[in-house]
Amino acid sequence: MTIKAVLFDMDGTILDSEPAHTKVLQEVIQKEVGIDISEEDIREYIGLSYDKKLEIIFKRMGIKKDIYNLADMARKKSLENSHLVAKMYGAEELIKRMKENFAIALVTGSGRDQADFFMESVGLKKYFKTIVTSDDVKRNKPSPDIYLLAAEKLKMKPEECVSIEDSTTGIESAKSARMICIAVRNQYQNNPDLSKADLIVESLSDISLEMIRDLG
Repeated sequence: MTIKAVLFDMDGTILDSEPAHTKVLQEVIQKEVGIDISEEDIREYIGLSYDKKLEIIFKRMGIKKDIYNLADMARKKSLENSHLVAKMYGAEELIKRMKENFAIALVTGSGRDQADFFMESVGLKKYFKTIVTSDDVKRNKPSPDIYLLAAEKLKMKPEECVSIEDSTTGIESAKSARMICIAVRNQYQNNPDLSKADLIVESLSDISLEMIRDLG
């Protein structure tokens, strides 16, 4: 089937934002729980929402706390750390090139406030008319819901869409939505399982128009 749309994940794919998210989570856990958690421990859960990360970490450590309140604190605090967020190498060039040839959308497991603020702060929001966030669906990634909604908003069949992701969670979401998925290696992650992706590249600059078209 002919490819008509390219859907971009945000955190870790077109934005170098994972260090900022990790720092925020470390600070919230230290302040509210009194525990110092390592960067390595948090890296293991890249691609998951703050809620899910806290749920897994607290369960593993036997901590009983209001996860949703702490996750909300982390989301608000993350907006104060936008200076730590940057565009991934080659992101803007790829987005512009894809926009000239396909419909595009941003599909992120982050909330609307974070997506709008971070994308605006790095100058990428202007390229996207369609932005779908975790606030728009009941089930976040790895559920397919967020990608299915993006396809619906673009008036495309899922099979006509290529997703660009960096995490196991995101890949599972895209593939469950019956989309083709390109995985971009993220050096910040600890050996993520990218095996379910249709194609794996080292960086965004490796993705070409011909590559996208050949996936159809």
